[in-house]
Amino acid sequence: MDKKHNNIGHNYLNNNGSVHKNLKTTKKGFYVNYDKAGYRIDHYNTNIFRRLARKVLIKIGIFEPIKNIKKRLMVKYVWKEKVNNLIKKLTKSNLPLFDRISIETFSKCNGGCSFCPVNRFDDPRDDNLMNENLFKNIILNLYDLDYKGQVILSLNNEPFLDKRIYSFAKIVRNYLPEAYISILSNGTPLNVERFKRIIDNVDELIIDNYNDELKWHKNIKAIMEYLADKEIYKDKVKFRMRLENDILDTRAGQANNRGWIKTLDISCLYPFISINIQVNGDISLCCNDALSKEVVGNVSKKSLEDIWYSKKYFDYRNKINSSRKLVSICEGCDTVDIPRGIANV
Repeated sequence: MDKKHNNIGHNYLNNNGSVHKNLKTTKKGFYVNYDKAGYRIDHYNTNIFRRLARKVLIKIGIFEPIKNIKKRLMVKYVWKEKVNNLIKKLTKSNLPLFDRISIETFSKCNGGCSFCPVNRFDDPRDDNLMNENLFKNIILNLYDLDYKGQVILSLNNEPFLDKRIYSFAKIVRNYLPEAYISILSNGTPLNVERFKRIIDNVDELIIDNYNDELKWHKNIKAIMEYLADKEIYKDKVKFRMRLENDILDTRAGQANNRGWIKTLDISCLYPFISINIQVNGDISLCCNDALSKEVVGNVSKKSLEDIWYSKKYFDYRNKINSSRKLVSICEGCDTVDIPRGIANV
């Protein structure tokens, strides 16, 4: 297979390389607002009327059935044809390399989010750090690929629990100057000094403030106050107010606060555009597969490119295209995501 190193990821289909504005992290359903300093503050499921309606529906036991019916209707009438067409374009000749890679350098999160299968109460994983040499080899592999896509230094973990995250971000910036570096954090380990240590080496820092009373944590509020007169970071930092106890997608069928769902009749774009690396080097099929139930390779044994174009990876893609029922984590998953960079291909 002819692998074109400079044509990284799905943005290649736009013939403009990896466009950074298309790599910004997005999530459907957020109400967007800005504070007085111009920093973006998103609110998710925090509207009082929306919360009251959800509570009533949950109490009488019809919230999940309604959510499932709505999702199936969206699949049938909106998403399925679009996803199928995008996958056909991606696979028309040679599948482009990924343009989103998530790297988990520490295996734990200190959050208590009820919708997450690896919250601090339920996480069965051991406390493990990624070997530093393994991390460097991953970045060198991306350097050899002339990678210009998104590097997310987090996955199903809290990245700032790893004290090396600051030096890791600097390594990525030095070796991949044209890559788009993102970190998603719940913000609890951060303070102003730690914020200042990380911010110049990332392109995007998303701080999720999880609080069921919709109050800003003191340390996050201190960071917001520090930024009040610093416009230079407005395009880098995004704050998101979110509920710690919320009912969201099934997270590859692993969310403990979701019940059984009827398998969606739709493929998935994730295996065609993104790659996810666990602390031990395993590449899991999906970012939602927090427990690595479906592994397609290990970067300590093969290169990213060899794994991406491997028969095993293509077998998974073909199965998902045929039916989500053919892959264990996909059978009970209700995630349908069309990232901004590929949406207008």
